Amino acid sequence: MMTEPKCVLWKRLGAEKIQEQIKGMSLSEELEFWRKQTEKFKLAEQIAKNKLPKKSKQQTPVVLRYNSNQVDIYR
Repeated sequence: MMTEPKCVLWKRLGAEKIQEQIKGMSLSEELEFWRKQTEKFKLAEQIAKNKLPKKSKQQTPVVLRYNSNQVDIYR
């Protein structure tokens, strides 16, 4: 039996997690969910762009915590 590549597994697991989160939401609730997720991503991206040292020898993580969700960004 052939196993799927890790990147495909991660994509599938992420899609399943999101599907669980939005299950039962109305269209307007789902749109609000995606608006909030986009805001969190843009904030994490902005933190990563502005706060990390440019010539660091080690990758310095920027961690954004929003409720129980956590986003780790490496530059």
